[in-house]
Amino acid sequence: TINNATPTIDLQFFPEGGNSIVGVNSKLAFKAINNNGLEVDVKGKIIDSKGKNIANFKSLFQGTGFISFKPQPNEKYFAVLEDQTTYPITKIAKKGYSMLVNNINKKSVKIKIQASKELLTKPFYVIGTIRNNKYYQGKFDFGGKSLVSLEIPKNKLPSGVLTITVFDYTMKPWAERIVFVNKKESLVINTKIDKKKFKAKEPIKIDIKVSDIEGKPISTSLSLSVTDINKYKKNDNDRNITSYLLLESD
Repeated sequence: TINNATPTIDLQFFPEGGNSIVGVNSKLAFKAINNNGLEVDVKGKIIDSKGKNIANFKSLFQGTGFISFKPQPNEKYFAVLEDQTTYPITKIAKKGYSMLVNNINKKSVKIKIQASKELLTKPFYVIGTIRNNKYYQGKFDFGGKSLVSLEIPKNKLPSGVLTITVFDYTMKPWAERIVFVNKKESLVINTKIDKKKFKAKEPIKIDIKVSDIEGKPISTSLSLSVTDINKYKKNDNDRNITSYLLLESD
């Protein structure tokens, strides 16, 4: 049955690290979908309980985007779309850690940690794991500052989903963020067919050369599929073995 009713929008908010912290700058991501489960682009503003405009927002890709957000004590916040529908912003904590992660740099994952006042005088830990194996651990202290910056070198990490967790001095987890580390370690596969035209049921000889990104030969187990080139178009963004093993399965 076709639903001809005007689609309603479900607007969800996702503070980076898990919670927005009162008095601490953070990123607040959002995602908008309609009642058919499809992404929908949105535009609106963030207001407080007094109706004051705090920030404007607009989706960047498939109904998703983010804003900078610094909640104040004893205040409530709402998102108002252009059609005046209103959505409360929750997950605002009075105490905790805020984590800002930049994964654009090719050499390292850059992290900035902030905290509420009562936690600024106490040490904390940052631990990074990939597939439940620990690849990074550091102990830090704010030392009278409001911000701690650190980097996790990518040359010490394998490709995969890196989970970054902030623990307090008692090893209680407070914030967590995942990023994808892609070192582009895929195999380089070159093939060569002995000729271009074949008769019916004639054997086809294929030479296959497999190497790493530096050109060194690699011993490999291979599977082969044959497809009519006029009926199938390859898309570089399609799921493949590498994307499943390193990203989707995690």
